[in-house]
Amino acid sequence: MSNDVVIEKNKYIAKVQTDLFPADPFDDGVLLSRVVTTKNKHFSHQDEEVGDISVFEEWCEQNDDVLAMPFYAYVHSGIVLSLHPFSDPWDSGQIGFIFIKEKDLQEIADTLDGKTLMEKAEDLFTQDIELLNNYLRGDVWRFSIIDKNTNELCFSCGDFYSHKDAVREAELSLAEHVRDAVNKEQPYLPGLENCA
Repeated sequence: MSNDVVIEKNKYIAKVQTDLFPADPFDDGVLLSRVVTTKNKHFSHQDEEVGDISVFEEWCEQNDDVLAMPFYAYVHSGIVLSLHPFSDPWDSGQIGFIFIKEKDLQEIADTLDGKTLMEKAEDLFTQDIELLNNYLRGDVWRFSIIDKNTNELCFSCGDFYSHKDAVREAELSLAEHVRDAVNKEQPYLPGLENCA
């Protein structure tokens, strides 16, 4: 996938490229929710495998403050995850659960906007499943800010699970580098220290 972007401004170049070594969202705390896989023929994440579906369902019954939904995988020349079952029984099936505790959801939810906790949880789960899908298909981005004159790397940042977000952040960072360079080139004028 090559949607690389190069943006030039003054003496800087911003390059947005595929992140070849992104953080694993299953392991690195990238997700706001938690994911557990159950024994299945489609997909496994060994650190969080709980065995049979009934084991997780029992755990949920003992912890009534858990909001959970099953999630599914379609595995055929790639992997696609979804909160809803796929129509192909041969290449797809339930692979686990995505969940969050109510108190954790309340801490990160700005407002409920008239939604129930479960509706808000489903919004969060949808967002996290999309992030996982981006990761699984290699749709993770990074950007670098480079000085055109010296070819020096000025700044770099990765783990953007959206091309749009990576481009936006690259543009903001590029503008900041240009602004900082212009401010450094301004002559010192006594008495104007506090002027913005």
